[in-house]
Parts: sequence; structure tokens; C-alpha cells
Amino acid sequence: MNLGEAKKRALSVMAEYSIDGTLIPDNENADYLNRMNRFANDAQFEISEKIPIESSFYMEQFGNNSTGYTRYDLPKDFKEMGSMLLNGSPFLPFRVQGRSFSLPSNVTGSFELIYHKNPTELDDKTPDSYEFEVDQYAQQIIPYYMGGMALADENVTIADRLMNLYYTKLQALYKRNNDYPQTILNVFNW
Repeated sequence: MNLGEAKKRALSVMAEYSIDGTLIPDNENADYLNRMNRFANDAQFEISEKIPIESSFYMEQFGNNSTGYTRYDLPKDFKEMGSMLLNGSPFLPFRVQGRSFSLPSNVTGSFELIYHKNPTELDDKTPDSYEFEVDQYAQQIIPYYMGGMALADENVTIADRLMNLYYTKLQALYKRNNDYPQTILNVFNW
């Protein structure tokens, strides 16, 4: 789902849960739409705390004969450590300190840092074509947050209802396993 679709869905759930069924005038929608990027940002950050956004960072290191460690900067969107691979296999002797990580100086190879990242910060200039970074099944709850926050200062009843739906759905989210086998070996020679 992209930001524009989330805005349309947010307006839809706002109208769906209105008490009197009165359509919201377009000029009021414009006011809501102007604030929704902020709300989408908050929802995406909140969801990413529950279901981390996985990313990876690749680099080559050419070892030397020295002892000690070589320090590298972590990616700017780094939130939490996942794992480190060296030539596709787990690699453990590394350190993470502050906004950097260190590798033994004498090791040569292709490294992959797998980590959890912060989503991209959304602001008023973010285009409606922006695709959310949280998992697709989790994106479905973002419009409830956007709608609830947009109505918070106007209609507390509807805002509470939408926010309760959002937090109930957020509580039910869990990290789905998508690490399915890519190849199944036939051991029975069928």
C-alpha cells in the first residue's frame, strides 16, 4: 500500500464509522489530508517496533596482517542488530558500538550485516506514491491510526473507536515466517 491509498482508506474508515453517516465536505478532507503524512509516519514507526523491518548492508574487506579491529559506520537507518555473515556463513567475532561496528582487521571476505532498520521518516513533502516499508499485512492497520488521529480534536467518539481498532489490530500482529524452503529434495526417488 502506498501513502495515497492509505489516505483514501483513512477517509473511508472515518466516514464508515461516523455516527450520523454524513459525508465529510471536501474542504474538511483537505485539512485531514494535510496532517495524514505525520500520522502515517507515527503508525509505521509504531508497527516497526512490533514487527521489525529487515534490511542488509554489504561490504568487502581485504584483511591485512595486523591485529585488532577495523571500524565501519553503521547504515543511517540502523535500529537493531540482526546477524553478520562472512561469505554467506554466520560470522561472530565482530563488535557493535554506538553508531559503528568493528571487524577483525586480518579477515578478508564479503560481509553482509543483516539488521532491523528504522522506516523512512515521512513529512509534508513525502509523495503519495511512497510505499510503506512495514510488511504488507501490517500496512492494513495504518489507515485506522490516520483516521483516528485526524478526528481526535473533532469527534472523540469516532476517534476513540478508530484508535481502539488500530491498537487491537496492532496487538494481534506478529512476525510471520517467510523463510520457507526454496528447494525440496525428493529422497524417495518418486
